[in-house]
Amino acid sequence: MPRGPTESPASRRPAAAALGLCLAAAVLAPSGPAASGDPPPAPAAAPAPPATPGRAELAALDRVLARFAALVARDDDARHQAAARAVLAGLQARGAAVQAAFDQAKYDDLRAELNLALQRQAAWLARRPASP
Repeated sequence: MPRGPTESPASRRPAAAALGLCLAAAVLAPSGPAASGDPPPAPAAAPAPPATPGRAELAALDRVLARFAALVARDDDARHQAAARAVLAGLQARGAAVQAAFDQAKYDDLRAELNLALQRQAAWLARRPASP
């Protein structure tokens, strides 16, 4: 609300003080089962943990690694293919480490790097002329 020429910050202080008292009373007032005398609610049953964490993610990781390996195999430039195979070997080693002990953060990092490598390889193959 815009202030008029006669309204000053000092004229709004009583309203601000009343609001502050209401907020303090709401924060400090007892609430919940102790205040109402009702027994505490029973804790909710925790959801059962999955049998193997990251099972679907690991299967997806294997599929993307296989797609990247297939793209590397299609590369007809020996120097570029050797560099791509080195990248693939590093990503496969990291994938094996994630499969040994699943960590969602490491999996996410690996997938991001794998997707980037996959896109780079696909772009490389797309601009190369087809070999006779």
